Amino acid sequence: MLIFLLALLGIVLLVSFRQGDFLFYKPTPPEKGASSHHKGDKTVLFGKRKKYYALLLFPKNKGEHKGTVLHFHGNSLCAERHIGYVRWLTRHGYTVAMLEYPGYGAAPGRPSRESLHKAGGAFLEWAVQSATPPFFIIGQSLGGVVALDALGDVDIPEVCAIVVEGAFANYRGVGAAHVEKTFGRFFSKVLAWWLLSNKHNAGPAAQKLKNDVAFLSFHARGDPIVPWEEGVKLFLSVKNPEKIMVPLAGDRHLGCMSTVENRHLILALLEEAARDRGF
Repeated sequence: MLIFLLALLGIVLLVSFRQGDFLFYKPTPPEKGASSHHKGDKTVLFGKRKKYYALLLFPKNKGEHKGTVLHFHGNSLCAERHIGYVRWLTRHGYTVAMLEYPGYGAAPGRPSRESLHKAGGAFLEWAVQSATPPFFIIGQSLGGVVALDALGDVDIPEVCAIVVEGAFANYRGVGAAHVEKTFGRFFSKVLAWWLLSNKHNAGPAAQKLKNDVAFLSFHARGDPIVPWEEGVKLFLSVKNPEKIMVPLAGDRHLGCMSTVENRHLILALLEEAARDRGF
């Protein structure tokens, strides 16, 4: 009976992880009356076989353009409810394009590692064809993984800088950290190895980044969602010798861009990276 129950538990966990609704994907629709849209914001559709969409936030001062920030949000809520994280960039001359994942917000489809990978690739291809360089990428939590993974397949020479917050190198590491709370350290590693595939991790893609792409990582030492150690693994995967990792105090998972100090650091990085690349 015990063996049967353990086998049944394993099947349930396997289905949950493979479908992505157990840990990595928590989409919610936009809340009525809670929209952060401004009058000038737009929605763009793109993609060949499947249609994806992104939100466009334009610079506050018309005619000013310092570049296009491609934003990949985290695993919960939807793009519209993450606008508050990046709206401030429009006051400094940046256009912000926010990808919406399949199954999130009003986007059709179902979230999975494969569907997000395809959406990320289509988003980067849209940027090459329709957006104005230089390009900068901001990926928060899962979004950092999706962005880096997509960059591994879509080459964009005009990408000058990447900023990640609370991101991680591989899914198994984060999965093991959460399973460990219930099953202990040994079984957590075994279950994570068995249940989670090794596809579309950020680590291998980060290793391929060129040295002229600036890289900035924010991570809280007490992050309860993505352990600090997993963020360090991703940071060490990047070969650029001038990469920067900012350890944050406390136990918040996201929110680094709410402080003036961190905003100044991000702006300085974007401007210097663009200047170094001749933009």
